[in-house]
Amino acid sequence: MNTRFALALVGLLWAAVGPLDAGAQELPAVTGAKPYTTTQLVKILRQAGYVDIAAESADQIHFKRSGQIFYLNRYEDGDLVLYFGLTGYDHLRESDFNAWNREKRLTRAYLDSDGDAVLESDMLFDGGLTARKIAVWVNVFVGLVDGFENFLSARDAANQSSAPAAPSPRASSL
Repeated sequence: MNTRFALALVGLLWAAVGPLDAGAQELPAVTGAKPYTTTQLVKILRQAGYVDIAAESADQIHFKRSGQIFYLNRYEDGDLVLYFGLTGYDHLRESDFNAWNREKRLTRAYLDSDGDAVLESDMLFDGGLTARKIAVWVNVFVGLVDGFENFLSARDAANQSSAPAAPSPRASSL
């Protein structure tokens, strides 16, 4: 292909498609999509088989699975966050949470301000969600919790066994 022909082809494509810089053109806004209400989210959770569902406030719902409590937080812009917290792990380190976050997708784990283990996941509203997508997202998150608990238990036990032993008391030589 000669150079003139190639340049002419690129010019025609550019004229037809426009610049390739995504920031150069504003994408059209999605219209008509509204964030889910708390009432609608409760219905989605109920249809997905969750129990003991209650709206804690206009923006927070809690629900249970196998005795475990989960929280679904709704933001004004329609974004959603799932939250699950665990207590009783006294030997976890930041490196344990870094390992989880490095190895796993779709969640983030951290120690909260009280030193409790937390697992969260975000769902961006981004102009619209379907009830099915929300239900699948919740199911995936809930399914990851057992693995999270097993991971924490193993890390907590390993950290406890590798902790330096407390010095043994010495008899006084008085």
